Amino acid sequence: MSAAAERDFEIRAELRPGTADELAAVLADASAGGRAVRLCGTGSRLGQLPAPDRPCLLVSTAALRQVTRLEPDDLTCSVGPGLPRDELDALLAEHRLELPCDERGGTVGGLFATGSALPEAPGAPSPRTLLLGVAGVLAEGRRFKSGARVVKSVAGFDLQKAFVGSRGLLFAATELHLKLRRRPRHVAWFRRADLAVDELRHRLIALLADPFPPAAVRAERRQHDDGWALVGRFEGARAACEERLARHGLPASEPSPAPPMPALAADRETLRGVIRPSRVDELDRLAPGSAADLVIGGGGGFRLTLPRAETDAFLDAAPSLGAAVWIERGAPERRGRGTPRDAGAERVERALRRELDPREVLA
Repeated sequence: MSAAAERDFEIRAELRPGTADELAAVLADASAGGRAVRLCGTGSRLGQLPAPDRPCLLVSTAALRQVTRLEPDDLTCSVGPGLPRDELDALLAEHRLELPCDERGGTVGGLFATGSALPEAPGAPSPRTLLLGVAGVLAEGRRFKSGARVVKSVAGFDLQKAFVGSRGLLFAATELHLKLRRRPRHVAWFRRADLAVDELRHRLIALLADPFPPAAVRAERRQHDDGWALVGRFEGARAACEERLARHGLPASEPSPAPPMPALAADRETLRGVIRPSRVDELDRLAPGSAADLVIGGGGGFRLTLPRAETDAFLDAAPSLGAAVWIERGAPERRGRGTPRDAGAERVERALRRELDPREVLA
Protein backbone atom coordinates (compact mmCIF):
# COMPACT_ATOMS: atom_id res chain seq x y z
CA MET A 1 0.00 0.00 0.00
CA SER A 2 1.34 3.44 -0.90
CA ALA A 3 2.46 5.71 1.92
CA ALA A 4 0.32 8.38 0.22
CA ALA A 5 -2.88 6.50 1.05
CA GLU A 6 -5.21 8.55 3.21
CA ARG A 7 -6.84 6.09 5.61
CA ASP A 8 -9.63 8.04 7.24
CA PHE A 9 -11.94 5.09 7.89
CA GLU A 10 -11.75 1.99 10.06
CA ILE A 11 -9.93 -0.87 8.33
CA ARG A 12 -10.57 -4.40 9.54
CA ALA A 13 -7.81 -5.88 7.39
CA GLU A 14 -5.75 -5.11 4.29
CA LEU A 15 -5.72 -7.74 1.57
CA ARG A 16 -3.74 -7.84 -1.68
CA PRO A 17 -4.85 -10.77 -3.84
CA GLY A 18 -2.32 -11.76 -6.49
CA THR A 19 -4.66 -13.18 -9.15
CA ALA A 20 -8.18 -12.68 -10.43
CA ASP A 21 -9.21 -15.99 -8.84
CA GLU A 22 -7.84 -14.89 -5.46
CA LEU A 23 -9.72 -11.60 -5.75
CA ALA A 24 -12.93 -13.49 -6.58
CA ALA A 25 -12.43 -15.68 -3.51
CA VAL A 26 -11.88 -12.64 -1.26
CA LEU A 27 -15.09 -10.97 -2.48
CA ALA A 28 -17.11 -14.18 -2.26
CA ASP A 29 -15.96 -14.69 1.33
CA ALA A 30 -16.75 -11.08 2.27
CA SER A 31 -20.20 -11.31 0.68
CA ALA A 32 -21.01 -14.55 2.49
CA GLY A 33 -19.82 -13.12 5.80
CA GLY A 34 -21.61 -9.77 5.48
CA ARG A 35 -18.36 -7.78 5.51
CA ALA A 36 -17.90 -4.51 3.63
CA VAL A 37 -15.07 -4.02 1.13
CA ARG A 38 -13.34 -0.85 -0.09
CA LEU A 39 -11.44 -1.45 -3.33
CA CYS A 40 -8.28 0.46 -4.18
CA GLY A 41 -5.04 0.25 -6.16
CA THR A 42 -1.99 1.65 -4.40
CA GLY A 43 -4.23 3.92 -2.35
CA SER A 44 -3.02 7.19 -3.86
CA ARG A 45 -6.58 8.31 -4.70
CA LEU A 46 -8.35 7.12 -1.53
CA GLY A 47 -8.35 10.68 -0.19
CA GLN A 48 -10.42 11.84 -3.17
CA LEU A 49 -13.35 9.55 -2.37
CA PRO A 50 -16.03 9.76 0.33
CA ALA A 51 -15.02 7.55 3.27
CA PRO A 52 -17.15 4.42 3.85
CA ASP A 53 -19.76 4.70 6.60
CA ARG A 54 -18.70 1.41 8.21
CA PRO A 55 -15.52 -0.60 8.92
CA CYS A 56 -14.15 -2.21 5.76
CA LEU A 57 -11.75 -4.74 4.39
CA LEU A 58 -9.32 -2.73 2.25
CA VAL A 59 -8.74 -4.86 -0.86
CA SER A 60 -5.98 -3.72 -3.21
CA THR A 61 -5.66 -4.73 -6.87
CA ALA A 62 -2.06 -3.43 -6.97
CA ALA A 63 -0.67 -6.93 -7.55
CA LEU A 64 -2.72 -7.26 -10.77
CA ARG A 65 -0.20 -5.21 -12.74
CA GLN A 66 0.57 -7.37 -15.75
CA VAL A 67 0.43 -6.27 -19.39
CA THR A 68 -1.42 -9.16 -21.00
CA ARG A 69 -1.56 -7.83 -24.56
CA LEU A 70 -0.12 -5.04 -26.69
CA GLU A 71 -1.14 -4.72 -30.36
CA PRO A 72 0.70 -1.70 -31.83
CA ASP A 73 -0.90 -2.09 -35.25
CA ASP A 74 -4.42 -2.25 -33.80
CA LEU A 75 -3.71 0.55 -31.29
CA THR A 76 -5.02 -1.49 -28.36
CA CYS A 77 -3.66 -3.13 -25.23
CA SER A 78 -4.88 -5.05 -22.18
CA VAL A 79 -3.49 -4.45 -18.69
CA GLY A 80 -4.17 -5.27 -15.08
CA PRO A 81 -5.77 -2.50 -12.99
CA GLY A 82 -2.76 -2.33 -10.65
CA LEU A 83 -0.31 -1.37 -13.40
CA PRO A 84 1.24 2.02 -12.52
CA ARG A 85 0.42 4.68 -15.10
CA ASP A 86 4.11 5.59 -15.38
CA GLU A 87 5.03 2.02 -16.33
CA LEU A 88 2.34 1.90 -19.01
CA ASP A 89 3.56 5.21 -20.46
CA ALA A 90 7.16 3.96 -20.60
CA LEU A 91 6.12 0.75 -22.37
CA LEU A 92 3.96 2.56 -24.92
CA ALA A 93 6.70 5.11 -25.64
CA GLU A 94 8.92 2.28 -26.90
CA HIS A 95 6.34 1.71 -29.66
CA ARG A 96 5.62 5.42 -30.34
CA LEU A 97 2.18 5.00 -28.75
CA GLU A 98 0.34 6.70 -25.89
CA LEU A 99 -2.81 6.56 -23.81
CA PRO A 100 -4.22 10.03 -24.64
CA CYS A 101 -5.24 11.10 -21.16
CA ASP A 102 -3.11 13.61 -19.29
CA GLU A 103 -3.92 12.67 -15.69
CA ARG A 104 -0.76 11.10 -14.29
CA GLY A 105 0.25 9.06 -11.27
CA GLY A 106 -1.45 6.19 -9.51
CA THR A 107 -2.58 3.04 -11.27
CA VAL A 108 -4.40 2.57 -14.56
CA GLY A 109 -7.38 1.11 -12.71
CA GLY A 110 -7.54 4.12 -10.43
CA LEU A 111 -7.49 6.48 -13.40
CA PHE A 112 -10.64 4.88 -14.81
CA ALA A 113 -12.40 4.08 -11.52
CA THR A 114 -12.26 7.69 -10.30
CA GLY A 115 -13.06 9.09 -13.76
CA SER A 116 -11.72 12.47 -12.70
CA ALA A 117 -9.70 13.07 -15.88
CA LEU A 118 -11.81 15.31 -18.13
CA PRO A 119 -11.16 16.06 -21.82
CA GLU A 120 -8.59 18.80 -22.39
CA ALA A 121 -10.45 20.08 -25.45
CA PRO A 122 -13.88 19.53 -27.03
CA GLY A 123 -13.93 16.11 -28.66
CA ALA A 124 -10.66 15.05 -27.03
CA PRO A 125 -10.40 11.51 -25.66
CA SER A 126 -11.60 10.81 -22.12
CA PRO A 127 -11.45 7.70 -19.92
CA ARG A 128 -14.94 6.73 -21.04
CA THR A 129 -13.97 6.72 -24.74
CA LEU A 130 -10.63 4.96 -24.12
CA LEU A 131 -12.01 1.94 -22.24
CA LEU A 132 -13.02 -0.74 -24.75
CA GLY A 133 -13.82 -3.54 -22.34
CA VAL A 134 -13.13 -5.11 -18.95
CA ALA A 135 -12.82 -8.43 -17.23
CA GLY A 136 -14.03 -8.18 -13.67
CA VAL A 137 -15.43 -9.71 -10.51
CA LEU A 138 -18.84 -8.92 -9.04
CA ALA A 139 -19.23 -8.29 -5.32
CA GLU A 140 -20.52 -11.85 -4.83
CA GLY A 141 -17.28 -13.23 -6.33
CA ARG A 142 -18.60 -14.12 -9.79
CA ARG A 143 -16.26 -13.32 -12.71
CA PHE A 144 -17.53 -11.72 -15.94
CA LYS A 145 -16.45 -9.93 -19.12
CA SER A 146 -17.89 -6.87 -20.84
CA GLY A 147 -17.07 -5.05 -24.06
CA ALA A 148 -14.24 -6.16 -26.31
CA ARG A 149 -10.49 -6.07 -26.78
CA VAL A 150 -10.71 -4.30 -30.14
CA VAL A 151 -12.12 -0.99 -31.36
CA LYS A 152 -14.62 -2.43 -33.86
CA SER A 153 -17.00 -4.84 -32.17
CA VAL A 154 -20.67 -5.64 -31.70
CA ALA A 155 -21.73 -5.97 -28.08
CA GLY A 156 -24.68 -5.53 -25.76
CA PHE A 157 -24.84 -3.19 -22.77
CA ASP A 158 -21.46 -1.54 -22.28
CA LEU A 159 -21.00 -2.34 -18.59
CA GLN A 160 -17.36 -1.30 -18.87
CA LYS A 161 -18.47 2.31 -19.42
CA ALA A 162 -20.18 2.21 -16.03
CA PHE A 163 -16.82 1.37 -14.45
CA VAL A 164 -15.55 4.85 -15.32
CA GLY A 165 -16.23 7.03 -12.31
CA SER A 166 -17.77 4.17 -10.32
CA ARG A 167 -15.18 4.59 -7.53
CA GLY A 168 -15.09 0.82 -7.01
CA LEU A 169 -18.75 0.67 -5.98
CA LEU A 170 -20.03 -1.54 -8.83
CA PHE A 171 -17.43 -4.29 -9.30
CA ALA A 172 -13.71 -4.99 -9.26
CA ALA A 173 -11.88 -4.86 -12.59
CA THR A 174 -9.19 -7.48 -13.18
CA GLU A 175 -8.23 -6.53 -16.75
CA LEU A 176 -8.78 -3.36 -18.80
CA HIS A 177 -8.83 -3.26 -22.61
CA LEU A 178 -7.63 0.16 -23.75
CA LYS A 179 -7.70 2.22 -26.91
CA LEU A 180 -4.35 3.85 -27.76
CA ARG A 181 -3.12 6.31 -30.35
CA ARG A 182 0.13 6.97 -32.17
CA ARG A 183 2.28 9.77 -30.85
CA PRO A 184 1.91 12.92 -32.99
CA ARG A 185 4.60 13.83 -35.50
CA HIS A 186 5.18 17.19 -33.87
CA VAL A 187 3.97 18.89 -30.68
CA ALA A 188 4.09 22.69 -30.24
CA TRP A 189 3.44 23.93 -26.71
CA PHE A 190 2.41 27.51 -25.97
CA ARG A 191 1.97 29.66 -22.87
CA ARG A 192 0.59 33.20 -22.77
CA ALA A 193 0.75 34.65 -19.25
CA ASP A 194 -0.44 37.75 -17.37
CA LEU A 195 -3.80 37.93 -19.15
CA ALA A 196 -6.80 39.81 -17.85
CA VAL A 197 -9.84 37.55 -17.66
CA ASP A 198 -11.66 39.28 -20.55
CA GLU A 199 -8.71 38.81 -22.90
CA LEU A 200 -8.33 35.23 -21.69
CA ARG A 201 -11.96 34.49 -22.54
CA HIS A 202 -11.59 36.05 -26.00
CA ARG A 203 -8.48 34.04 -26.78
CA LEU A 204 -9.91 30.80 -25.39
CA ILE A 205 -13.09 31.08 -27.47
CA ALA A 206 -11.04 31.84 -30.60
CA LEU A 207 -8.88 28.76 -30.04
CA LEU A 208 -11.83 26.45 -29.46
CA ALA A 209 -13.63 27.81 -32.55
CA ASP A 210 -10.61 27.26 -34.81
CA PRO A 211 -11.20 24.61 -37.53
CA PHE A 212 -8.00 22.98 -36.22
CA PRO A 213 -8.14 23.65 -32.47
CA PRO A 214 -5.40 22.74 -30.00
CA ALA A 215 -5.13 19.15 -28.88
CA ALA A 216 -5.18 20.51 -25.33
CA VAL A 217 -5.74 23.93 -23.80
CA ARG A 218 -6.32 25.20 -20.28
CA ALA A 219 -6.53 28.45 -18.37
CA GLU A 220 -4.68 28.81 -15.06
CA ARG A 221 -4.99 31.39 -12.29
CA ARG A 222 -2.40 30.79 -9.60
CA GLN A 223 -2.76 32.39 -6.19
CA HIS A 224 0.40 34.51 -6.47
CA ASP A 225 0.23 35.34 -10.22
CA ASP A 226 -0.77 38.75 -11.56
CA GLY A 227 -3.31 37.34 -14.00
CA TRP A 228 -4.38 34.34 -16.01
CA ALA A 229 -2.20 32.09 -18.18
CA LEU A 230 -3.35 30.33 -21.35
CA VAL A 231 -1.50 27.03 -21.82
CA GLY A 232 -1.80 24.25 -24.37
CA ARG A 233 -0.40 22.46 -27.37
CA PHE A 234 -0.96 21.95 -31.08
CA GLU A 235 -0.19 18.60 -32.68
CA GLY A 236 0.47 17.55 -36.28
CA ALA A 237 2.83 18.73 -39.00
CA ARG A 238 5.46 21.20 -37.81
CA ALA A 239 4.54 23.88 -40.36
CA ALA A 240 0.84 23.69 -39.49
CA CYS A 241 1.57 23.96 -35.76
CA GLU A 242 3.80 26.99 -36.26
CA GLU A 243 1.16 28.66 -38.44
CA ARG A 244 -1.48 28.25 -35.73
CA LEU A 245 0.82 29.65 -33.06
CA ALA A 246 1.48 32.72 -35.19
CA ARG A 247 -2.17 33.21 -36.16
CA HIS A 248 -3.31 33.21 -32.52
CA GLY A 249 -0.35 35.25 -31.29
CA LEU A 250 0.83 32.51 -28.92
CA PRO A 251 4.49 32.23 -27.89
CA ALA A 252 6.09 28.78 -28.03
CA SER A 253 7.05 27.32 -24.67
CA GLU A 254 8.53 24.28 -23.02
CA PRO A 255 6.17 21.33 -22.41
CA SER A 256 3.75 22.14 -19.59
CA PRO A 257 1.76 19.07 -18.48
CA ALA A 258 -1.30 19.45 -16.31
CA PRO A 259 -0.30 20.76 -12.87
CA PRO A 260 -0.20 18.22 -10.04
CA MET A 261 -2.76 18.20 -7.28
CA PRO A 262 -1.70 20.90 -4.81
CA ALA A 263 -1.01 20.15 -1.15
CA LEU A 264 -4.13 20.63 0.92
CA ALA A 265 -4.21 22.37 4.29
CA ALA A 266 -6.59 21.08 6.95
CA ASP A 267 -8.93 24.08 6.66
CA ARG A 268 -9.23 24.00 2.85
CA GLU A 269 -11.10 21.89 0.31
CA THR A 270 -10.41 21.08 -3.34
CA LEU A 271 -13.43 21.30 -5.66
CA ARG A 272 -13.76 19.83 -9.11
CA GLY A 273 -16.47 20.67 -11.60
CA VAL A 274 -17.64 21.13 -15.17
CA ILE A 275 -18.63 24.38 -16.86
CA ARG A 276 -18.75 25.81 -20.38
CA PRO A 277 -15.27 27.28 -21.06
CA SER A 278 -16.88 30.43 -22.49
CA ARG A 279 -18.08 31.26 -18.95
CA VAL A 280 -14.56 31.48 -17.55
CA ASP A 281 -15.03 35.19 -16.76
CA GLU A 282 -18.16 34.47 -14.70
CA LEU A 283 -16.39 31.67 -12.87
CA ASP A 284 -13.51 34.05 -12.19
CA ARG A 285 -15.92 36.53 -10.61
CA LEU A 286 -17.67 33.84 -8.57
CA ALA A 287 -14.46 32.39 -7.13
CA PRO A 288 -13.46 34.43 -4.06
CA GLY A 289 -10.07 36.09 -3.86
CA SER A 290 -8.99 33.46 -1.35
CA ALA A 291 -9.34 30.72 -4.02
CA ALA A 292 -6.08 29.04 -4.99
CA ASP A 293 -5.00 27.33 -8.20
CA LEU A 294 -8.10 27.75 -10.37
CA VAL A 295 -7.52 25.63 -13.49
CA ILE A 296 -10.07 25.31 -16.33
CA GLY A 297 -9.57 22.80 -19.15
CA GLY A 298 -10.72 23.33 -22.72
CA GLY A 299 -13.17 20.46 -22.28
CA GLY A 300 -14.91 22.31 -19.46
CA GLY A 301 -13.44 20.57 -16.42
CA PHE A 302 -12.10 22.82 -13.68
CA ARG A 303 -10.48 22.58 -10.24
CA LEU A 304 -9.91 25.08 -7.45
CA THR A 305 -9.08 25.13 -3.76
CA LEU A 306 -11.09 27.16 -1.24
CA PRO A 307 -11.16 27.70 2.52
CA ARG A 308 -13.75 25.33 3.93
CA ALA A 309 -15.74 28.28 5.32
CA GLU A 310 -16.34 29.56 1.77
CA THR A 311 -17.05 26.28 -0.03
CA ASP A 312 -20.78 26.00 0.65
CA ALA A 313 -21.49 29.51 -0.62
CA PHE A 314 -19.61 28.68 -3.83
CA LEU A 315 -21.61 25.45 -4.27
CA ASP A 316 -24.88 27.33 -3.77
CA ALA A 317 -23.99 29.89 -6.45
CA ALA A 318 -22.41 27.55 -9.02
CA PRO A 319 -25.69 26.31 -10.61
CA SER A 320 -26.41 29.89 -11.75
CA LEU A 321 -23.47 29.43 -14.16
CA GLY A 322 -24.69 26.05 -15.35
CA ALA A 323 -21.80 24.44 -13.46
CA ALA A 324 -21.75 21.05 -11.76
CA VAL A 325 -19.32 21.05 -8.81
CA TRP A 326 -18.37 18.63 -6.05
CA ILE A 327 -15.87 18.47 -3.19
CA GLU A 328 -13.06 16.17 -4.24
CA ARG A 329 -10.68 16.52 -1.29
CA GLY A 330 -11.33 17.61 2.25
CA ALA A 331 -12.78 16.19 5.45
CA PRO A 332 -14.16 12.63 4.97
CA GLU A 333 -17.73 13.66 5.76
CA ARG A 334 -17.55 16.46 3.18
CA ARG A 335 -16.07 14.66 0.16
CA GLY A 336 -18.60 14.07 -2.59
CA ARG A 337 -20.92 16.90 -1.47
CA GLY A 338 -21.81 19.18 -4.37
CA THR A 339 -24.40 20.79 -6.58
CA PRO A 340 -27.59 18.78 -7.24
CA ARG A 341 -27.00 15.81 -9.50
CA ASP A 342 -29.09 14.83 -12.51
CA ALA A 343 -32.04 12.82 -11.17
CA GLY A 344 -31.97 10.39 -14.10
CA ALA A 345 -28.28 9.65 -13.63
CA GLU A 346 -28.83 8.99 -9.93
CA ARG A 347 -31.65 6.53 -10.69
CA VAL A 348 -29.47 4.62 -13.16
CA GLU A 349 -26.60 4.52 -10.66
CA ARG A 350 -28.83 3.18 -7.87
CA ALA A 351 -30.34 0.57 -10.19
CA LEU A 352 -26.90 -0.64 -11.28
CA ARG A 353 -25.74 -0.96 -7.70
CA ARG A 354 -28.86 -2.92 -6.74
CA GLU A 355 -28.33 -5.34 -9.64
CA LEU A 356 -24.54 -5.74 -9.36
CA ASP A 357 -24.15 -5.58 -5.58
CA PRO A 358 -27.51 -6.39 -3.93
CA ARG A 359 -25.87 -7.14 -0.55
CA GLU A 360 -24.05 -3.78 -0.58
CA VAL A 361 -20.66 -5.39 -0.06
CA LEU A 362 -18.71 -2.65 -1.85
CA ALA A 363 -18.48 0.55 0.18
